[in-house]
Amino acid sequence: MILLVLIYLMSSLVIVLSHELLHFFMAKIKEKHYSSQDNQKLNRFFEKYTHQTSLSVPFVVSINSKGQVETHVGTVSDHDAEKARMTIQQKSDLKKFLDKMILFSKN
Repeated sequence: MILLVLIYLMSSLVIVLSHELLHFFMAKIKEKHYSSQDNQKLNRFFEKYTHQTSLSVPFVVSINSKGQVETHVGTVSDHDAEKARMTIQQKSDLKKFLDKMILFSKN
């Protein structure tokens, strides 16, 4: 299972996940249906598995059949979304990392 926590929908990632026939869920934290209770639950989960105190997006969670959890926060380490769009190389690096998370979720 993959959980995506996004401000905006990363449509290409959703297509990849759909193609892989995985179960995935998205929490769009800027939507009006996203409640303060949802936020509390998500923040507790985020803190538990990332050891960070402030929720950041995108936040990707992969849970395999054994209940093991892997997380990924952000895009790639050398990308600042407030300053620039991702380069082709950064997109490629992110896809490789997300492919690894998909493989993890299939275990």
